[in-house]
Amino acid sequence: MKKMKTIKIEKRENANSNVNMRLRKSGYLPASIYGKGIETTSVTVKTDELKRVLTTLGRNAVFNLAVANEEPVTVIIKEIQHAPLSREYLHVDFQKVSLSEGIHTEVPIKIVGAEILDAKKLILMRQTNFISLKGFPQDIPDHVEIDVSALNVGESIHISDLKLSKKVVVENDPSVVIVSVSESRVHETEEEIETVKESPTV
Repeated sequence: MKKMKTIKIEKRENANSNVNMRLRKSGYLPASIYGKGIETTSVTVKTDELKRVLTTLGRNAVFNLAVANEEPVTVIIKEIQHAPLSREYLHVDFQKVSLSEGIHTEVPIKIVGAEILDAKKLILMRQTNFISLKGFPQDIPDHVEIDVSALNVGESIHISDLKLSKKVVVENDPSVVIVSVSESRVHETEEEIETVKESPTV
């Protein structure tokens, strides 16, 4: 296994809102670490460094958090809180994990090929945005990709149609519809207009 990314963090004693605001202004993000066998710990992490991890490794990345003179803790990002309007990071929760124990997590569904349906004036109806997976942390994908370019009117993709690694288990009902395709009402409207034009006046 390749060497795991490590982010340096610092413990924090004071976790009130004023202190947290000053942290964010200085480029740090208030955070917490929790998990099996450890007490919840309040820490700070450099905002830019966390964003780089998310950009390069993805939302479901597994990496280490290191406090000076302590053993690194292997974690995943469980939740990121954002400001409602600016979407600025406010707080992040890290969950301690073991590479030898399975976890349950929600993975986003990424759709490709939607522009092909748009060109055909077809409507893509998305029924769900996430899929629930169980597996070892290092085997959980950052996202599940679905190609919809070949779909026609009346067709759909279900959970059971997904082709995933055997290292992960899908926990959703296999019959759940992820996306479906219907015909655009633009065609119907144009046909109705033509019919009105051709109808004889009384």
